[in-house]
Amino acid sequence: MDDCSLPRRACSEVSSACGEPLCATAGPAAGWVLIEQPGPLGRRPAAQSPLVPPALLAELGRLGLRPQLIRRPGRVRPAEHRTVFLAGGATLRRLLVREPADLLRPGARTALAALAAGEVPQLGEAWTRPLYLACVQGSVDACCARLGRPVAEAVRRLVGDRLWQTSHLGGCRFAGNLLCLPDGALYGRLTPAAVPAVVAACEQGRVEPRWFRGRTGWPRAAQAAEAHLHRATGGYGWADVALHGVTRDGSGGHRVRLAVGEERYEVDVRAHDLPPRRTRCPHGHQSSPCRFVVASVRTLKSAQTDPRPAPEHGWRSMADSRTEEGPMTQNMVQMHPIFLKQAEYLAKGDLDGLMQCYHPEAMVVRFQDILTGRDEIRGMIQGYMDMNMQYLEMLEYTHTDDTILMRGVMSVKGVEEIGFGAYVLKDGLIWRQVSGSEGGMRNWDEVEG
Repeated sequence: MDDCSLPRRACSEVSSACGEPLCATAGPAAGWVLIEQPGPLGRRPAAQSPLVPPALLAELGRLGLRPQLIRRPGRVRPAEHRTVFLAGGATLRRLLVREPADLLRPGARTALAALAAGEVPQLGEAWTRPLYLACVQGSVDACCARLGRPVAEAVRRLVGDRLWQTSHLGGCRFAGNLLCLPDGALYGRLTPAAVPAVVAACEQGRVEPRWFRGRTGWPRAAQAAEAHLHRATGGYGWADVALHGVTRDGSGGHRVRLAVGEERYEVDVRAHDLPPRRTRCPHGHQSSPCRFVVASVRTLKSAQTDPRPAPEHGWRSMADSRTEEGPMTQNMVQMHPIFLKQAEYLAKGDLDGLMQCYHPEAMVVRFQDILTGRDEIRGMIQGYMDMNMQYLEMLEYTHTDDTILMRGVMSVKGVEEIGFGAYVLKDGLIWRQVSGSEGGMRNWDEVEG
């Protein structure tokens, strides 16, 4: 049984063990309505909570606004008024109400409609510094309380009363989760040690790519494209990026157009369903998360015309290189020569040529077995060839003179898998190889193809 299906592991542990990516996991929200709850946050997410009047939930749902219950850490005495924040885009407004139902009054309804339309609500006072929401609602998922409360305390020490504990943000398996408003930058898998870097980025109007889940309100394909550009370019200011559109391409993928300062990018993104695993606690809640993979990036001279290849960022998407000769045979000059030879022989189905890429003392280490020598490795490769194995897309790649590290999408029996490999070379040949699939071991004899 692999790490993705162990029955007694917390959902956050399963997600980390499976290598599930953080990017492109932020939920949709045209804007946020934060309602102070002086007592416990309840047992259900705010959008389903009996602590929020049903008529208000219906109105917020109609407008596409997301409610959140917020509270101060520790015991808080009920006050005459509750704090409410309206957040979205560059807007953050603070107002006081006696009870949540006050948001259904005519003036408040007008303010909510303005927020949903991307306008500045003419209600309350402007709040000029970032606000931080740490998800701690353990009654929805124990991981949120166990991992979220230490994160909340670490943020509070840095920003004081701009930190609020909040109800369910979504993606419990990525706890600890932190939302920065009004930008809507969502971060996950935070620890107290990671908090200073994330808070510093938010305060300076930047993105911290290492823990970035995405920009709430954007389609997930656009989130994936933005996260990729952050990693590839070293990051840029939050306000420097603008989404120009997301369309479906002919192959079922998404084409995302982004502006980053004066640059215009066109990014092709594909969605892949991951194997089922626990995505929520308690035990027994399983689903198949969707992973969004950047297939190619092009820089445009203008928003509409003259695409040209984007600058190299240490790896190249195989999707840019697909030709009638095979998916890995062209335009891959940035890769190690032995890796290019291996790809070429595999595309041609040349087993003898493939074996010449391996050192006579080669060893392949996999979770299911350890293969020693060319004869055993030959049997493994022959088996994959019989199942029509193909490399489709390179997700990440780097190498030195004697080491290669890669992650990519491959097809076996027509089933796409995300695989990884590390190669150590000796005398210019593959001497040690470690490989596996992020979806875990699979019995391919049981897969029709």
